[in-house]
Amino acid sequence: MKRRRQKSIKFFLFILLLIIASLLALYFFFSGPKEKVKAAEKPERLEAEFEKTEVMTRQVTLYFPSENDDWLHPESREIRVGTPEKEAEEIIQELIAGSKKGYLSPLPPQARIRQVFITNDGTAYVDFSREIMEKHPSGSAAELTTIYAVVNSLISNIPAIKQVFFLIEGSERETLSGHINLNRPFVALPSIIAR
Repeated sequence: MKRRRQKSIKFFLFILLLIIASLLALYFFFSGPKEKVKAAEKPERLEAEFEKTEVMTRQVTLYFPSENDDWLHPESREIRVGTPEKEAEEIIQELIAGSKKGYLSPLPPQARIRQVFITNDGTAYVDFSREIMEKHPSGSAAELTTIYAVVNSLISNIPAIKQVFFLIEGSERETLSGHINLNRPFVALPSIIAR
């Protein structure tokens, strides 16, 4: 009988504690200041007001060969203003793109400029993809034209460049197609520019 009575008291105490805990929980949740839940505000739609950053350009002179003579012919182009290396890359890309006046292209259209690096002494290391060799027309005249179209175009337009050293796929090569020695840097040769 005593055991039964103890079980009843324990059960009663358990129920009482459960009721007290429930009342405390209700008090905790419902007694605080009533805050209304607000719907998340939609962010104001910002109009795309991009600053129209004006791309600065400058005029450069490129040199292209002609099928009618042995001269390099000047042709003006606009390039974006940038570091000497970036401007040199743009000049070479324009040479690869070819003439807009009907002159010959000094570089194969498949060729790519990989990188230009200019040293403090003014040597521009111009690194081409292998297509400059693989797709280059043979002959010493074609090779000479390619070299001096690049060299004259770079040196006449970028004061930081005094001489140009050709690399292919990051390495030195003896020639482009078997004629002109590439183991040295080239300086401008204005005497082959048409007047």
